[in-house]
Amino acid sequence: SIQDYLASGENKYGQLGISKNTVITKFTQVESRQFKDMVLCGSHSIGLLKDNILSLWGNNQYFQLGSDNVYETETQIRYFYENKIVVKQLACGDYHNLALDSNGVVYSWGSNQFGQLGSSVVLGGKNSKPTPLDFAEQVKFVQAEGQMSFARTESGKVFAFGQCNMYVCGTAELTEFPEPTHILKNVKVSKMFASSEVAFLEDFERNILVLGLNNDSQLCFPAEESDTFDGVFYQKMPKKLQMKDISFVDPAVDHVVIKMKNKSVYGCGSLFTGIQHLKNDVQSVAVSQSGYLMIQGGWAESHGQDVKGELGTGINVPAALKMKVQHERVSCREDFTLIWTPDQSNISQIFTIIGIVVGIIILGLIVFTAIWWKKNGKKRYVKMTDGKEDVIVSW
Repeated sequence: SIQDYLASGENKYGQLGISKNTVITKFTQVESRQFKDMVLCGSHSIGLLKDNILSLWGNNQYFQLGSDNVYETETQIRYFYENKIVVKQLACGDYHNLALDSNGVVYSWGSNQFGQLGSSVVLGGKNSKPTPLDFAEQVKFVQAEGQMSFARTESGKVFAFGQCNMYVCGTAELTEFPEPTHILKNVKVSKMFASSEVAFLEDFERNILVLGLNNDSQLCFPAEESDTFDGVFYQKMPKKLQMKDISFVDPAVDHVVIKMKNKSVYGCGSLFTGIQHLKNDVQSVAVSQSGYLMIQGGWAESHGQDVKGELGTGINVPAALKMKVQHERVSCREDFTLIWTPDQSNISQIFTIIGIVVGIIILGLIVFTAIWWKKNGKKRYVKMTDGKEDVIVSW
């Protein structure tokens, strides 16, 4: 079915789904297919259709759109559909993509400049076809940022592959992993939210690990109070930001936004004062390179600095968007943003089927009761006591 989304920001390669090189500084309606999920990458975008076909648009310099033709700007990947593979999650960096299927298998394609594909593709090479990676156990979650990839397994191991900035992978310097490498070996990770500069992790004991530079307090504690943990900044989060209560963390380079399960939102880093409470009852929130945008009560609003129109205000101006929207979700990259609504037709179909089944069961009970009543409804059940009749049940 046809849907639409709203797009604004950098569009050099057509990553907004609009003709490339068009300057878009205000949110513009784009007609498209309905997507179950959408992810924004360095200079391209991916939409997941409900039949597991991927729709991709934008930059294809490193075959990240799934085509060997670098001049392609809009393609489809039918690999998962044709092989009856259910895509559970998508992630992407600047020029590469990851897909996680329902069996815990990871697939990668695009640029392998630093090994971020984790496959047999030569370093510096590129690959247009989704290629499965060989992990010893099921993967539960994938993350990709910049030239880096992460995979978290069922047992809590985190594997890194590609180019990792200082501290984010547990090292105090820029590190390259040409193949999937187990990092943070003494930690079992249950949750992970990462950017190219910072990462928020939760271990199996619900301790919080925050990794990366903290010069702007973007790790949600004062910069001068950081402890070290195997070369990694480590701190237990304040009680109001316990990971068990967190549903989503979106980190940028020097600031993050945190959405709680009760839909309240907090911010840390250069745009905020301490751990700053922003709003309650927020449907969706995401960060750009210098600001953030949230949807609440049918309104989209942006804050911070708008650099390339990604916050819907203009170029190099303070963000000041206040716009009525019908969509539920916002997705930001550094310099472009999409506002959209997930395709929930499968969920609707499930509820429809459940309703039909419940209706059939109720109808069956009514018919059964009517038949039983016809056979037994006029009977008198009695017992005899000293030759006298005592009625037990009578209709």
